[in-house]
Amino acid sequence: MMQQTRFTRDRLSALSKPDLIDLVMELAGQNALLQARVDELEKQNNQLRDQNASLVQRVCDLERRLGLNSSNSSKPPSSDGLAKPAARERRTRSLRGKSGRKSGGQHGHKGTTLKQVATPDALVHHYPHQCTRCSATLSPEAATGFAARQVCAIRLIPATESGSIRPSIPVYCGHRIRLIAASLWTTVINLSG
Repeated sequence: MMQQTRFTRDRLSALSKPDLIDLVMELAGQNALLQARVDELEKQNNQLRDQNASLVQRVCDLERRLGLNSSNSSKPPSSDGLAKPAARERRTRSLRGKSGRKSGGQHGHKGTTLKQVATPDALVHHYPHQCTRCSATLSPEAATGFAARQVCAIRLIPATESGSIRPSIPVYCGHRIRLIAASLWTTVINLSG
């Protein structure tokens, strides 16, 4: 860096005219060098400002992407990782407060259910063929009790209801055979008309 000399009025007045001209020329050269350095620093400053603006934009974009999860974007839940969402972000619970009542039908509420029809369109008898304990052969005549179930067959038009009777048959081994109704329930959908 150039060495600066302090000039006072007395010192400058003591110099001759050629020394003053040399001094002015030297100062003009230093001024030109300083102006070039200022221009270079302004150019670097503008480049750094542009770079800073692009980095600020990139940080904002990355922070926005970092805040995305499966509940606020189209990302799949598997991309959420193992971190649990914050309590304010969980939206799976209802915002409705507790009423103090138990869930389900309340005391005094008259329920409704599908009643069995008195005369079904079709009646199907289901008999077990053998005892599940001793494998003895069973006959329909040995039935002593029946359990009735109703199955609604759904068709476009008309809808029909059918009933079935499942007997309770005693076997020689003393075991009583009953067909399990849940395994025999069927739903028929006839869309062909």
